[in-house]
Amino acid sequence: MYADPPNRERAERRLAPFGIPTALVHADPTDDIPQALARALPAYLLGETRSRILERGFATMIALGPSELVARAHELRSKGAWQPLASLIYMGHDDRDVDVQATFLVQAILDEGGSETFCAVWRSTSILGGRSCLDMALRTHLGMTQGDLEERVLAVSSGPR
Repeated sequence: MYADPPNRERAERRLAPFGIPTALVHADPTDDIPQALARALPAYLLGETRSRILERGFATMIALGPSELVARAHELRSKGAWQPLASLIYMGHDDRDVDVQATFLVQAILDEGGSETFCAVWRSTSILGGRSCLDMALRTHLGMTQGDLEERVLAVSSGPR
């Protein structure tokens, strides 16, 4: 735990060249501690993923309850901020909004393929697993793309409204 964000960032930069895994949690009083811990758990168990969507979507799913996720998804839809899951990106969008959407993608992977498939997708996007992009890992292990998963989510739930 660091006194402030600059001290935390300085420590993270010092450790980065040594390949210290992200399972090590650096935090300061401004951080969302449950979210940081939820991101560290799968990195510790499965290794680092290169997919921010998987990492943050899984962490958000752990850190927030289902009712809060659904409420946030409805809010995103009502303000026109919902992105298609097939082209989900963080750049230019509020991270917290994308985290909520990433959760729906992670849940779709779990629903379609189960935990073993989810772990295989995660590992394929890791440094040691070949650094596959998320869509390629989904095609390899699930036979589906992000767009296919979005169609399933929308067909089952009519999507968040």
